[in-house]
Amino acid sequence: VGLKSASEDGPKKKRVRGGRGDDDEQTDNAAIARMLFADGFYDRASATLEEVDPNDEAVDAKEYWVLRGLVANQLTQFAEAAEYFNQAIQAGNTEPKVVLLLVQAQVQSQDLDAAAQTFEDAPNTVYVFPEAFILRSQVLYKLGRKHESYEIMDAGFLAYPENEDIERQRLLLLI
Repeated sequence: VGLKSASEDGPKKKRVRGGRGDDDEQTDNAAIARMLFADGFYDRASATLEEVDPNDEAVDAKEYWVLRGLVANQLTQFAEAAEYFNQAIQAGNTEPKVVLLLVQAQVQSQDLDAAAQTFEDAPNTVYVFPEAFILRSQVLYKLGRKHESYEIMDAGFLAYPENEDIERQRLLLLI
């Protein structure tokens, strides 16, 4: 039939249960978690990520923490998601989208002061997304800093004069 036994193929690589210590398993688990996340199996993705050591050299820590944040966000664990996105930034992932994900998780976990501080600390590249102006304006407004909120929307309008969402938010702040 053409089937070989394990002994005929040579020695098999031993897998370490729990995912600690085997570089291939670390990256395999991270890849499996990505697929589970993409397929909507958030609980299973979370459990699989628990078996990955982000400090292992085979693991891209920046990607790992972003994925942990995305999974936690889908599981409505917003405070945890914020912590994971913060870990991604500390690991060196300063992409504007990750900063916005952090702020969104902070807002969803009702940590508006942290969200405002994240915007203060964020590089200006975060404003490559028009949504950053809107989100920052909303955070400031909820904190009672209405004048600053309008100033942010005014800056957003100058940067994206044809963006209808910015224009709408800006007009609402005038009412």
